Amino acid sequence: MESALFRIESNRKQREAVIEKALSVSARDAAFLIQIYNVRHTRYGQHPLPEPIAASEIDLPFSDAEIKDAMSDASHLIDAAYDMGDAFLGKVPDLAERELAFREAHPGFSEASYWDATDYGCFLAR
Repeated sequence: MESALFRIESNRKQREAVIEKALSVSARDAAFLIQIYNVRHTRYGQHPLPEPIAASEIDLPFSDAEIKDAMSDASHLIDAAYDMGDAFLGKVPDLAERELAFREAHPGFSEASYWDATDYGCFLAR
């Protein structure tokens, strides 16, 4: 029981940290943070799984249209993560070119978001 309580508290703190971070970054990065958290922690985390974060529960400093567009862009970045992770793990000779193409296909994210997307792709491709 104690370890379940520890995980619940750990999940709560992690969720709060993602929400706090989302308030301090661009719309695209905020959308990515929310979606990658939801994918990684509410699908693949330890039980009891935390509640997903809805963009609507955060007072993001962006218009509804900006948030909607950013959520779509972040979703596309996450969808493309497997191929980037697979290339990274496969140590393909043209990795730098693939990384450039990945970023060009999904512009406007921070370095951290591109890295986290690649890391998630590696998790999927392992």
